[in-house]
Amino acid sequence: MKAISSFPKLEKLDLTGCKTLTDTMLLYLTEVDKVPHLRTLSLVDVPAITDSLLTWLSIKSQNILCLALKGTAISVKGIKSVRDRFPNSEMLQNANFYGFWPKMRVDDRIL
Repeated sequence: MKAISSFPKLEKLDLTGCKTLTDTMLLYLTEVDKVPHLRTLSLVDVPAITDSLLTWLSIKSQNILCLALKGTAISVKGIKSVRDRFPNSEMLQNANFYGFWPKMRVDDRIL
């Protein structure tokens, strides 16, 4: 994961299905100076990801808008406990998505 620092303008990272990844392997993503422009992170079907990584991300990665967590070990209690750390996103849980989704802004609407 340290190779990510080679891409300082990285905005989207999709790790969907990387079943061997763990919280500690992704700790590098919490270093804001390494991926300062990261806005979208997909950890769908990465079962070893837990509330610990979510807590680390919420403390250090303030720029993430979309965080997809379906198929992880992150609990509803864990996601609710950090939702205030993602002020530009809303917690969403349905059959297709679990995590934080960007809030619709008035300026983004097509009139």
